[in-house]
Amino acid sequence: MDRATHDRLLATFLSSSFFAEDEATPVVEKLLRHPTNDEERALLLSYAREEDGHARLIDELLARRGIPKGAPFWIQKVFRRFRARTTLLVQFYNVEILAGAFYGAMVARVHDNEARALLRRLLRDEARHIRLHRELLARHIARLGFFGRAKAWLLALGFRAACSVTAWYQARQLAPILGDAGPPVRRKILRKLAADLPFLFGARARTPRSLDWWWSRGGAGGSAAGASSREGMGTLRGFPYQTMTPKNGLP
Repeated sequence: MDRATHDRLLATFLSSSFFAEDEATPVVEKLLRHPTNDEERALLLSYAREEDGHARLIDELLARRGIPKGAPFWIQKVFRRFRARTTLLVQFYNVEILAGAFYGAMVARVHDNEARALLRRLLRDEARHIRLHRELLARHIARLGFFGRAKAWLLALGFRAACSVTAWYQARQLAPILGDAGPPVRRKILRKLAADLPFLFGARARTPRSLDWWWSRGGAGGSAAGASSREGMGTLRGFPYQTMTPKNGLP
């Protein structure tokens, strides 16, 4: 693979990643239109702030190189139409797994020190994001009735199919960089989604942990709720949100 092809594909990947990271805050805004307890609100605000930072870093790298951002990936345009809480949470969970898998595959194979350092920084946060959104989705599903859980199951299967197509397309597009590592990325994503189904839909017999534990475990960011309080994050881009204090805590 010549350097021009490598740089073109890397720029396309970073541009697509920018739109995925930049979309987090609008999705959080839509989630905050639904009743939300204080713990969930604090974590979602901290998450949106971190994703905004990721988008800014990608944007700055592209700007330094004079590379224009292309159009959003097709599935990102579809995601913008969603409004229901269950759908938004399933979306977040799937997008984070997709992003983490491709950041991990690309960081080991790009021939660009600056881009590799950026991808490592993004990848470092993705594990925490996946844990957080998996737990948020599992708690939400545990509150649902029979028909709500059935709908969530169908959404999980639908998003799994969409992620499979997206992963296949992106691996094919990035094949000159990923080489033989491309097809295993798709299989890794599908295995992760399948392995998490018992956690998401199974009985919640374990002792509940705070959401902040899921967010800060293994990360360098510390307490998200504390950071939100320290920095006075009461709104998200000026968006008013609704809070709900659960009577018996979270499942």
